Amino acid sequence: MNNNETRLTTIILAAGKGTRMQSDLAKVLHPLHSRPMIQFVADTALAIKSDEIIVIVGHQADKVRHALNAYPVKFVEQKEQLGTGHAVMQASPSLEGHTGNLLILAGDTPLLSPITLEKLLSYHNDKAAAVSILTAFMDDVKGLGRIIRSEVGDILRIVEEKDATNEERLIKEINTSTYCFSTPLLLDALKLITPHNKQGEFYLTDTVGVLRDQGHNVDGFSAKDPKETIGINTRDQLMAAEAWIDAHKMA
Repeated sequence: MNNNETRLTTIILAAGKGTRMQSDLAKVLHPLHSRPMIQFVADTALAIKSDEIIVIVGHQADKVRHALNAYPVKFVEQKEQLGTGHAVMQASPSLEGHTGNLLILAGDTPLLSPITLEKLLSYHNDKAAAVSILTAFMDDVKGLGRIIRSEVGDILRIVEEKDATNEERLIKEINTSTYCFSTPLLLDALKLITPHNKQGEFYLTDTVGVLRDQGHNVDGFSAKDPKETIGINTRDQLMAAEAWIDAHKMA
């Protein structure tokens, strides 16, 4: 186990319903290569030697727990679905006193490789960043959060598509919903975000602007293969993920 300074805690966000899947089954439980997609994310968290894995559950919480009953994870329930920031807030009591890194993964992003995450973690440590965001460049950016940079390339904030201007929606660099934070800095930033947006939710992405405004280093690391970062929100995307796995097994 790492010492407190280099401790790696991983949070997997798995509380959402996933209405676009057009199914009563929680999104993270949909089968990918004959097993729940959440297991792929948990496997990756283990492969990068996380000291602790916390899974945020909500919709069909008991079924998600059952899907991970063989995994050494801790469960925290988000009883109200008030956004990704609110989800992480539920784990805050478990993180008090931690001074290492906090990796946040989406439970519906099962194709991320340990190699990509290890590169993100290494980059984060080299830059001594408050937060390092895994980004990707995509042609089809519909529905995705955009990375807003300054004229010199510094990340200023992340804007969700529903809150973006027409100009911001043209940006091709997107947020993959994968982050590495300094744990204490994130806990402080979470106390300052508000649900003042069109969704009325606490966005985890708002902590990026908070940390930037506080003068901390906010950085981004771009994934080599953008397809690896795709979140699964529809049945078509689930089929594409199946094909991606098949292709990479054959490579």
